[in-house]
Amino acid sequence: MARYSKITVMAVCLLMLAAGPAPARDRAPTLRQLKQAVKANPQDPEAYFNLGLQYEILGKNKEAGKAFKEALKLKPDYPEALNELSRLKGEAGNSPQAIKDLQLALKLKPDLSVARNALGGEYNQQGLDFIAQGQWGKATQAFQEALKANPGSEVGSAVRNNLGVALASEGNYSGARDEFRQVLEKDPGNSNAHYNYGAASLAVGNNVDAFREYLVLKELDPNYAGELSYLIFQNKIDSKAERITR
Repeated sequence: MARYSKITVMAVCLLMLAAGPAPARDRAPTLRQLKQAVKANPQDPEAYFNLGLQYEILGKNKEAGKAFKEALKLKPDYPEALNELSRLKGEAGNSPQAIKDLQLALKLKPDLSVARNALGGEYNQQGLDFIAQGQWGKATQAFQEALKANPGSEVGSAVRNNLGVALASEGNYSGARDEFRQVLEKDPGNSNAHYNYGAASLAVGNNVDAFREYLVLKELDPNYAGELSYLIFQNKIDSKAERITR
């Protein structure tokens, strides 16, 4: 049987969009002013929410989390606060709870695009965590959920590549090839996906496609081309050894 090589994952970088900058004539309230607003209006969830945003800007995530939780105590159906709280949980490595918060935020406000983008990112991170644990089936499910949440071209390509990695790790090389092919249809210059498609092609015995990807990679990324060339060479050696031992 031909040797199968490691297929590589891709990270997802999401641009989280907050409220736009204030006009030059309007100075943003200071932390002190926001604290005073909370003190003056202790039953106002928006006051706590704005305080939490300022804490986030200052890098004080613990204080930000407390402020968002206070906002949610006063207004449980506050999707923006849920979205911000989920961001903090995700940064702390708690993707499962972040996903729950984002799902609730989108249930309350389906058109909250920043939450939908974040949900795709959290599912992708959860999938990467499962890959690190060797739980390929769970990783596959997480990446599929990420694609449902946010099938955008840039994020979707990275997630689809990672889905291919999970499928290949389960032994479903044909399914993996299909995912890598879809990545390349949207992003023909993606050297990572070219390498993965070539490696998966070798795994299913399609040496022609593997060599074709090698030729593409010679122009795109010599390092990946060298790695794929080694796999092709090793595959030939393994194939000869199989014929000899039969």
